[in-house]
Amino acid sequence: GLNATKDLDYTVKNSDIFFVCVPTPDKNGKIDLGIIETAIKELSILCENKNEYFLVVIKSTIIPMTAEKIIIPLIEKYSLKKAGHNFGVCFNPEFLRDRYAYEDFMNHDRIVIGEYDKKSGDMLSEIYKGFSCPIYRVSIKEAEMQKYVHNLFNACKISFFNEMREVCSKIGLSADKIFPL
Repeated sequence: GLNATKDLDYTVKNSDIFFVCVPTPDKNGKIDLGIIETAIKELSILCENKNEYFLVVIKSTIIPMTAEKIIIPLIEKYSLKKAGHNFGVCFNPEFLRDRYAYEDFMNHDRIVIGEYDKKSGDMLSEIYKGFSCPIYRVSIKEAEMQKYVHNLFNACKISFFNEMREVCSKIGLSADKIFPL
């Protein structure tokens, strides 16, 4: 079952899957991994005494290679456990629009599971078995890259439409009529 609490120690003792959902963009929109590194470190320290296999699922936006180069080494260092043996890792990006985040979460058009190994992906897939959308299982690096490309493509679209709105304004056209919401 799902449980909400602010007590990380309780959570570690009573869970085997941990979703890490913390902000990664800084105030200028650049990636800042400081918060996620702190969260991973705190979680991993508490997992040192955990005897059961556990799964860490990263939901936060990260750049390609972050799981391999930063997340997994941090978990191994602070939990004193080995990836693939004592714990698994998945990157499970979200594709949510700001205005429609709840609706998008409840009605996924796809679920991407970037898995460290098959066991990790199998554990996370169990959580999503009730969803009717396609589930894509890929490597962690492929999932990180997919999310990065998705975000960059959306930024390009926004920039393009902002430029076209400016052109409309300069020639006296109503951008709202050209680009209805």
